[in-house]
Amino acid sequence: MMMLSVSGIASGASSRYFAEWKGRTIVVCADQLLTGARKEQAAVLYDLRTLIQNDIRVVLVYGEGARMLKEMIRRGGARRHPETNKLVAPDEWLPGLLELRQETGRQLLEVGKNIGLDCELLPADVVHCEYRVGHQGTGSIRDILTERIGQVLDRKRLAIIGFGGLTSDGVFLYVPAETLAAEVAANLYAQKLMMLEPNGCLLAPTATGRRRISFLDLEQLLCLLQRTDKHGKHVIGGQMVTTLHNAIRAVAGGVEQVHILSAWHIIPELVTRTGAGTLIERHQMHLVVPAKLEDLPDIVQLHGEGMEAKSRQGTPYVLPLIEQQLAALIPHTLLLKHRGVAVGKLHAPPLADDPQVAMIGGYCIGENHQNWQHGRLLLAEALEELEDRGFKLALAVTASDRARTVFSQLGHEVSEGDPRFGAVLERSRQRYHECERADVRLFAIPVPGSSA
Repeated sequence: MMMLSVSGIASGASSRYFAEWKGRTIVVCADQLLTGARKEQAAVLYDLRTLIQNDIRVVLVYGEGARMLKEMIRRGGARRHPETNKLVAPDEWLPGLLELRQETGRQLLEVGKNIGLDCELLPADVVHCEYRVGHQGTGSIRDILTERIGQVLDRKRLAIIGFGGLTSDGVFLYVPAETLAAEVAANLYAQKLMMLEPNGCLLAPTATGRRRISFLDLEQLLCLLQRTDKHGKHVIGGQMVTTLHNAIRAVAGGVEQVHILSAWHIIPELVTRTGAGTLIERHQMHLVVPAKLEDLPDIVQLHGEGMEAKSRQGTPYVLPLIEQQLAALIPHTLLLKHRGVAVGKLHAPPLADDPQVAMIGGYCIGENHQNWQHGRLLLAEALEELEDRGFKLALAVTASDRARTVFSQLGHEVSEGDPRFGAVLERSRQRYHECERADVRLFAIPVPGSSA
């Protein structure tokens, strides 16, 4: 996954990305920002400072952390409620949880002050809770005083809210940070909820292991939560179920986007084409469309980004093309767009020797994420389009491990001695250094509905 420094992102071309978020509200849920974890606290707060400096309104909701949860379960009798899946917190743990909430909040303020970030820690009474039958010290949110949160945001400060809340009698009850963050985001009509998780993304099992899910809509998420393996066990389990329930809660409450990502990828999520982690939206917003002449600037930029990925001898994996050449390929170019922004592209003109065979080239996904879900979606939709255009077969050549992973899932590798396409492979290898030509592979990918 691509790593970007704050200093490198906060200036230059990325300013246009920040401009798109100006004046909007982002809620960040950091369940692991415990007392003592100063390195991670500072990393998160540095990124949030960058957002606020670019006029983005930010709320940070912090939690009690995995260690405390384990202690509550191991020593304190905490358990998951069989019907609601909520953690039932024993009443005797509430004083310790309140103390942890206060101490962590004080340390976040101190770290923020040290890095020049204006923060304000909101008291527990901004969250009104009530008891829930059978849940002991775990409360349900009745109301959130969003006006008080908004006043902090209006002063261009980071609004910090800890887990938990108070009853009308002033009793502290446990409310998990993720549940609270989802409610805060919905009540503030936030554009984005970022849920910082150790894995940094949602992983789903496949036949060969576990695969990162880059994006999905609400319907796909509901289907995924119901999916079972051959043993009848749900493929998504454990704490991730609770995380996804809260993601659904936020999206259903009007939050435009929920992102599951790591604490180290807050800025890359906002200022890169494909983002980081797993994006959840109400409706599918990724579309593959034929390119138009007005898309040429995006095509040129994506192609330039793709050429930054190079072999060990410095050869770009993507064939270098100038703007005029890319313009000539527009009738054969497809774009992957998300909310109108081009995040990937490829072109597939007919092979000179066989008009029923398309030659896939210029396969570029933002941040070189060909082997992520973005790359697979673009290729799958491209093959459907090629079928509509009367092609029977597609060829794809690459020396990139990432692109090779995707191509190998869709087609078979062409050998050097193949009488039909061996010459195509040999021509493709000529632009690489002699010592790396064996890394160049050619794949023949059947077009749906064809017998090729």
